[in-house]
Amino acid sequence: MTSGRFDDGPEDEPAPFLDRAVIAACMVGIAMLGFLWLGRLVCAAESAEVIPPGLWTMAIAFVLPMAIVAFIVALGVDFLLWARFERGPEARWRDKRCPQCGHKKPPRMAASVCAECGAALQRPKQPRSPLVRLSVGLLVAAIFGGFGSLFWLGIDVYRFRLDVAMDPAQSLARPRAWPFDSAGLTYSRVDGFAAND
Repeated sequence: MTSGRFDDGPEDEPAPFLDRAVIAACMVGIAMLGFLWLGRLVCAAESAEVIPPGLWTMAIAFVLPMAIVAFIVALGVDFLLWARFERGPEARWRDKRCPQCGHKKPPRMAASVCAECGAALQRPKQPRSPLVRLSVGLLVAAIFGGFGSLFWLGIDVYRFRLDVAMDPAQSLARPRAWPFDSAGLTYSRVDGFAAND
């Protein structure tokens, strides 16, 4: 087994750029999803129209869906890496070719290394499945995205309070900062600050 690498070649070869790019894209995508999901949950909880406010309620409503999404995405990436291995070095080995470059092996396996690329002529080892590590990594990325939305909403409320402080006698209402502009913030001398979804 390779030590956590997602490559087809020798163990001292770094993971291919495509593997890293796919995993990075998944990380960024689920972080954005976590940003949007927790932001919407906070807006809904503040208006008390969808879910009741509370730390544990918010945590379960955020982490559980994100964990399911992270596992599904990691399962898809794991399947793609397995399929690429089966159709790449493993298929070349079954076709009596060098698993690394595809060069035809000599008769009766007379040589121990490929005459074309110098790779060892032995059955390629399937890379270790990244399912568990990738699932955890994606969930952590989603949580970081969620914290980003809390920071973004906190800045928005702070700016709204600054606007109110300029003229406390005047009622004020405006939508929240994008992308949560379907919700709003209001202020009046009678009711004080309020959020609506």
